Parts: sequence; C-alpha cells; structure tokens
Amino acid sequence: MRSRPTSTLVLVLLAAGARVAAEAQEACADESAATTPHSKLFTAEELAVYNGENGQKIYLAILGDVFDVSTGAQHYAKGRAYHHMAGRDSSRSFTTGDANGVGRTDDIDNLSTDELSAVADWHGFFVNHEVYTRVGKVIGRHYDANGVATGIFPWKKLAEEKKNSQELKVLLPGCNSKWSQDEGSVIWCTTKSGGVTREWIGFPRLLTYANGKKKRCACVPPERVYEKAAPAIGGTLE
Repeated sequence: MRSRPTSTLVLVLLAAGARVAAEAQEACADESAATTPHSKLFTAEELAVYNGENGQKIYLAILGDVFDVSTGAQHYAKGRAYHHMAGRDSSRSFTTGDANGVGRTDDIDNLSTDELSAVADWHGFFVNHEVYTRVGKVIGRHYDANGVATGIFPWKKLAEEKKNSQELKVLLPGCNSKWSQDEGSVIWCTTKSGGVTREWIGFPRLLTYANGKKKRCACVPPERVYEKAAPAIGGTLE
C-alpha cells in the first residue's frame, strides 16, 4: 500500500486545526451572550476609573473584553510604557503603537488584514495569560448595552486567511537565506526550509502576492518550476 504524501497529510492536519481555531474564536465571541463570571458590563467612563491611580486596580480592554492587569503594574502603571492602555479600550493601538490621541481607541476600521491579525493575537495573549484575568466587557463598538457581541471583528475571515496562509506555506515553503560581507545575500532550498518537512527540495523563486505589496522567496516544486502564476493567492512567480 502506498503511503499518503507528506504534504497532503500536512494540509489535512492544517485544515483540521484551522477549523478548530475558528470554532474556538467563534465560541469566544458567542460567549458574550451568556452569563459568565466575567460578564460585568462597563461603560467607557466606568472603565476609565481603573487606571491604577489613587489605589485603583489596573484594567484594560481589547476588542471589548476587559482584563485585570494589576499584576503587570510594571508595564501599565502611571509613568510606565503602556499606561496609555490602562482604563480604556485601545484595540487599535495594539497594532499601530499609537500612544496618544486618536490611536487610543476601540475603532478598528481601515486596518489591514495583517493589522487585524495582530490585534487578534494580542487578544489571545490576554485571554490565555497565566495571571491576567478577564473581568468583564466594555459597552462600545464590540459589545452592545446587553453585553452581546456586535460582530464587528472579522474572526471568521481571519481564520480563513490563516488557513489559506498555512496551506500556501506547505505548497510553496519559504527559502533559507544568509548574508555575509564576502558573498552578500545567499538563498537556497532544502527538504526542511520554510519549516516544512517534505520529500522534494525545490527551486528558489520570488513569490509576489496578488496586491503586490508582499513578496517573499518561495521554494517551488520541480514540476512547477516553470510556472509564472501562483493560483492559490492570485499572485505571480518570478
């Protein structure tokens, strides 16, 4: 009996993993409609009180979920690097790095997919933190006055994008690279380059994504080495 090709098996496992991740993210959003230990609702004004000053705890919010980060006072207390996030929902600044003015907002409009993914990753950081605890929700763009998720954050779209990215990584893995004063930049492929173990080595090609804004070196399988298109992303190979 012939064994299933390694790349096919990896794709199956990645697809299953992406489905589990999407279901977990949806569950996190759906949880907003249920009564949970962290279902306390805050207005923006009420949340602002918890800024670590005058003996108060330090709360911050991201995507409408409020977390007690008092144990991280070295990061969030007054005078510390991230105090601008205390007592408010600064979802946008988690990806823009804006510590002043309009950047300290829960408004995520016009953020790119990569920026939204970064916000989602930071949300996951707080959800899964060993010490920080989720204590409630803030009424605003992400939760209504009843604590129900507004659905403004594209969890499903991001899960699909991540699944596609993982599949592309298997189909067209990244290259190895190094730079030295004598040789300059050198790129090459191996059976493990790009973090993908496979039977073929491949040939280095420049992969340009559909929007033209993102490029990377990709190891192309021998049977596709002369192709100029990357149908999976609507991009090109050079």
